Amino acid sequence: MRVLILTSSGGTAHDAAAYSIKNWLSIWDPDGSAAVEHLLERASVVMRASVNLYNWIQKHCPWLHKIYWRLVEFEDLVKPGTVLFGRSYFIRLLKKSRP
Repeated sequence: MRVLILTSSGGTAHDAAAYSIKNWLSIWDPDGSAAVEHLLERASVVMRASVNLYNWIQKHCPWLHKIYWRLVEFEDLVKPGTVLFGRSYFIRLLKKSRP
């Protein structure tokens, strides 16, 4: 079995969960492969900047969190069903890893 786990370093819980799942899968299926990909950080400079902004907000101004998420949710409304930033990277990643 081949598994691709998409995560982001927005806080520590995402990374911790991704690597825990990867470790569990290696025990469950020793012949399989599981990879962890930090998609947002690697797909585009815009998304990497967004993750960095999110982490900065969480650390320094948590009250801005609601405003930040309103902007993120608005982006989802204007581009339903697609990816604006990092789409080509994501497609290449799927073709290469074939999970």
